[in-house]
Amino acid sequence: MLPEPLETQFTTYFASGTTQQDRPSVLYLLRRDACQCFGFDPNSYDVSHNPPINPHYSKVLWPGVMTIFSGLDLLAKYFAGSEEDNFPAGTQQTDQWRHKSGPRLKRFLEKYLTNNNAAEAEILYQLRCALDHSFALWARDRNGSVYGFVLSPPDPLHAGELLRQRVGATNGDTDSIIYIYELHKKFQEAINAFMLDYRTQLESNVQDQTTFSRLLDHYGFIGIAKASAFNW
Repeated sequence: MLPEPLETQFTTYFASGTTQQDRPSVLYLLRRDACQCFGFDPNSYDVSHNPPINPHYSKVLWPGVMTIFSGLDLLAKYFAGSEEDNFPAGTQQTDQWRHKSGPRLKRFLEKYLTNNNAAEAEILYQLRCALDHSFALWARDRNGSVYGFVLSPPDPLHAGELLRQRVGATNGDTDSIIYIYELHKKFQEAINAFMLDYRTQLESNVQDQTTFSRLLDHYGFIGIAKASAFNW
């Protein structure tokens, strides 16, 4: 158990999307929105039950993928213990990844989505950049490498696969098929896995508890009110 009020804050922050929350966390709302984008009922969705896709629900799949990457960016901040995009002077080289948005997201992807496959984490990161920056399926990294993407529904021939890639024989470009329903599933599973790991980390490190509180101030909970409440 964490000391109060951290225990209540932690439990509320990582609350399942199927629960009712009077003061919802950013993560709670985000995981529910991701469910809705993929045509699942957020009031009943449980990733451990592997629910079938409902053909009668409306879907908005590209925004759904973008929502997932927003959630992964969010979790990566807690994972790294930093929201900064420039590492402080004197930071050890082994910790510099914590203070850059790209490296910390790729570290999170490696651990919780790609089973420590750095190449696949890089592909997912480039997809995130393509969609979030340009709403496109093409990206070029800082080294000039080019990535193209196809977003695919489930394929019975490749059930359980997150992505497949092909490197061009002549131009070296990387083309990838991303199975977006598997991406959604792995995102929801990553929340649950990280929650368990993060609780253990916080229970054993008081300094990390302070970091958690600081990040909650910026990315914790959302209050919804009419603009008139602020005399606008």
